[in-house]
Amino acid sequence: SMDEIFSDEQVLHRGMLVEMDHPKAGRIKQIGPVLKFPGTPFEVGLPPPELGAHTDEVLEEIAGYSPNEVEGLRERGAI
Repeated sequence: SMDEIFSDEQVLHRGMLVEMDHPKAGRIKQIGPVLKFPGTPFEVGLPPPELGAHTDEVLEEIAGYSPNEVEGLRERGAI
């Protein structure tokens, strides 16, 4: 479970647990870099996207749907 990962001795010792502020979820924990190299410090980046944040982009650019088709899916409750 995630609770087990976040309390694992090795994860904590290696500094693999990253905490950051999320605009809606508040303070969150996530796994940081698992590989560490001397002279390459890690900086906390952006928080993870919200569920569905890239739905339109994926359907239009990857799956080939038109914006009207995506809107139709949304109106029917498919997405």
